[in-house]
Amino acid sequence: MPSACPVCGSPVVRKRMASGDRDEVALRCDNLQCPAQKTRRVEYFARRAALDLEGLGGIVADRLVESGLVDEPFDLYGLSEADFAYILTTFPLLDRDQPALPLLLDELEDLA
Repeated sequence: MPSACPVCGSPVVRKRMASGDRDEVALRCDNLQCPAQKTRRVEYFARRAALDLEGLGGIVADRLVESGLVDEPFDLYGLSEADFAYILTTFPLLDRDQPALPLLLDELEDLA
């Protein structure tokens, strides 16, 4: 069993979670500054239950956090066209993910 987060190196903690009729134990990173934690918060915030942003999936969320443009979900509101151009030129995306960026920018502008 790993004793440290594979992304940030922080110690992992064991958390007991109820799953149906049985309990499970999971190892979790509790570091709120962990890049993986930040990415998952951004993804969760963008999902249907919150903002319903179709253009923001895992890879795009990873690139936004890696680039330093998004640290918390609320940073999404401050993104500009230039930010997306920077991501496309600096952080390679798969061909299938590139169309997501203009869609995401449109969706964010609609929210403002």
